[in-house]
Amino acid sequence: MKTFNRLLGDEHPDTLAGMANLASTYRNQGWWKEAEELGVQVMETRERVLGEEHPSTLASMNNLAFTSKGQCHNNDAIVLVEKCF
Repeated sequence: MKTFNRLLGDEHPDTLAGMANLASTYRNQGWWKEAEELGVQVMETRERVLGEEHPSTLASMNNLAFTSKGQCHNNDAIVLVEKCF
């Protein structure tokens, strides 16, 4: 992720994809805080750069919803999933 960031910049799609993958790995390991922080960063950057309705932005919202659900923040998860529809 750091190499992508250095070579391509922090808003490049490949950098953001790498960050999203790392957030997913954190989530799968139960590292909720790290997963949430990185997931929020990816979602907000994609939202700003690509727009709210871009498929990658929506995928980020969906991934963040899974992280919220894993932390038993069910209402937050529902809000994020509803934004995807």
